[in-house]
Amino acid sequence: MELEDLRDAGVRIISIGDAIDYPTYDDWTAIQFRFLINEMPVTDTSKKVRSVISRRQADDEWICSVPYGYIISNMKKQEISVVMDEAEVVRKVFELYNDGWGYKKIANYLTDKKIPTPCMKEIQRAEGRGDECKLKAKPE
Repeated sequence: MELEDLRDAGVRIISIGDAIDYPTYDDWTAIQFRFLINEMPVTDTSKKVRSVISRRQADDEWICSVPYGYIISNMKKQEISVVMDEAEVVRKVFELYNDGWGYKKIANYLTDKKIPTPCMKEIQRAEGRGDECKLKAKPE
């Protein structure tokens, strides 16, 4: 257990919210109990998240954002469609990389050509649907 390793190494353990200052506060059992209680909601949330992800994986559902060049065209059916203009950008990036260009040079090329970043494209899509978008991106 990490807490006991810290204690055995002589590390001072301070928890402001629980008014713990070990070794000044020397009731080791109370310290262990408080840390256990504090950890329970985190552990519970972690189990719930893992459960949802496992269920979605078992149901063959998409569980993360789609890569640049694709959109989820039907969320209920989990259908993914190619975005043709973005697919062309992806092809160009691969072509440039295969020609020996580095990441920075490719990024500068895309910027010079005023090609929107993936975040900018998401914002444009959301605004096009009339949705509020909380994403932030530097203007072109």
